[in-house]
Amino acid sequence: MPRANEVREKYVRKEWSKGNIVVSDVSIQYHQTEAIKNNIKEMSLSRSRADQTLDYQGYKYSIYQSVLSSIGATGRLHDQVRGFLVSSVNTEERLETANPKPVVERGEPKQKPLQYMAESTIRNAVSGVFQKVFDRHVYCYDKATTKIYLHIGEEIKIDTSGLNSEQISDRHYESIEKLPRLEEQGDGVRSLAGLLINLMMPNYSLFLIDEPEAFLHPPQARTLGSIMPDLLKEKQAFISTHSIDLIKGLLTSARDRVKIIRITRNGNTNQILCLSTVVGKEGCTLYRKN
Repeated sequence: MPRANEVREKYVRKEWSKGNIVVSDVSIQYHQTEAIKNNIKEMSLSRSRADQTLDYQGYKYSIYQSVLSSIGATGRLHDQVRGFLVSSVNTEERLETANPKPVVERGEPKQKPLQYMAESTIRNAVSGVFQKVFDRHVYCYDKATTKIYLHIGEEIKIDTSGLNSEQISDRHYESIEKLPRLEEQGDGVRSLAGLLINLMMPNYSLFLIDEPEAFLHPPQARTLGSIMPDLLKEKQAFISTHSIDLIKGLLTSARDRVKIIRITRNGNTNQILCLSTVVGKEGCTLYRKN
């Protein structure tokens, strides 16, 4: 008899003899093209080019004015626009995201993911996930400094009796500064921070995520999986993983939104199988999807 909460596979393998090709074609359909153009202009740093046209720049993208004007004219997603709409961050980049970054002046476009942590809604969302995964909170230190630093620790509680708003703010930042810096923590903490910050960036509508469970213990991976659908909201993600715990978490919180494709390789042949799920008393069971 299978163990409780075990994810079991019941399928017949089907080979797709396309060499190393996993996805052969992807079609793109734009929605609200004018809104996309306006977002690019508002969120990017604009620079003049030699031909007097503008170049819109941001994190991992640079879009010519001529390319911006052509958005929606065809079904093809231009490489320059892809960097604005599609997030593809590997493990090394996630680890680097947690490192201190320059402070952005009010009204100036953000050029690094960490700079979005200065916004309270994003900071609170990231901290909320950390509390569930690591039982710690994340704080952003950006006062009277040229760089943004992340700190991690227990919830800060301040006795506000007799203090005005400025004094409360000073006490808060003093407490943050005493906490350990996040970039000095282990790979699991840094990688999760980089993943979450990228998920919070408002320009992305599609995420390509490689092993989000990297450096996490199995229970932490499962917790992350259960949280990710709420973080993504209506956005879409393609996730590659070797973690059954992450899959369990995803299925527990959003089974109707999750499609599982198993890919195995035999020599130069990829074997691809789409699995469906059934949730019962024994947990989640994966079946071959006819």
